[in-house]
Amino acid sequence: MSLNTIGLAAELLKKVARKLRDALPPKVRDALPFWLFSRKGRWGRREYWQFGQDQRSFVFMSITRFLHINRPVPGYYFEFGCIRL
Repeated sequence: MSLNTIGLAAELLKKVARKLRDALPPKVRDALPFWLFSRKGRWGRREYWQFGQDQRSFVFMSITRFLHINRPVPGYYFEFGCIRL
């Protein structure tokens, strides 16, 4: 299948999807998240979502590293605050 054929098929699918969307009642059409299929939606799914996943992973790995390094050791006493002797 050539790229030209794929492009034509994609355009045809877009036209059919728009016609189906326009045939829906206004309340249903407004309730559906059609913006997900726009350029903004594609950016959100690809770039922004992946960035969020990377940030979550970084936070969880940072917490894990902190807890591993600062884990309790038998015989070690740790207290928050200052102690006056």
